[in-house]
Amino acid sequence: MAAYNKQTNDCIVDVRMEVQAVRHEMLSVKKDLSDINEKIGNIELKQHTLSENMKSLENKVGEIENEQYNIRSEFEEVAHMFDKDSAELNEIGKRLEKIEYAEIKNCLRIFGLTDEENEAADKTNQKFVSDVYNVAVPNSPLQDSQVLNIKLVGRFNKNSNRMVLVKFKQYDLKGEIFKARDRLRDSGIRVSNKLTMSQRNKIRDLSQRGIQA
Repeated sequence: MAAYNKQTNDCIVDVRMEVQAVRHEMLSVKKDLSDINEKIGNIELKQHTLSENMKSLENKVGEIENEQYNIRSEFEEVAHMFDKDSAELNEIGKRLEKIEYAEIKNCLRIFGLTDEENEAADKTNQKFVSDVYNVAVPNSPLQDSQVLNIKLVGRFNKNSNRMVLVKFKQYDLKGEIFKARDRLRDSGIRVSNKLTMSQRNKIRDLSQRGIQA
């Protein structure tokens, strides 16, 4: 009987040890499950944060796209206004050039006439008649009404003669003198047309590019 009781007690002890071992394993598993659950919670939190960040990023991208659209629209509007203004400026420039040309088309520039400091207008007129007009149109006396203005241009320089600008009442007389430019050149006189600003700019541009105008 005593031997039976001892065997029973030993079995009880073994069972208790196994129960404790199982409890220990269960506690370990429970701790592992708790750690896993915490990690899952952290992952879910990170996923939520990432989702919020993605939404914020999408909103910012949308704002940038809207801003780009607004900028593009404003640029197109400015470009359209610029094109319109450029066209209007070109039209104004053409009208001004026509006005300028109408003002100078009867003008002739004369180079080579001697001049003096404080030279009187009458003396300049006499030089034009004797050295230019009579050489170019020898058989037709000049009428006062045919010339509107004769003037020296620029400041006096003892080392070079000033240009003389003559404005005729009609283009025909100017053209007749211009046709005689070779004969005038033989006597040391050079004549040329007065140019508009646009024409001068074009000639300057061609000259800078090495093209003879």
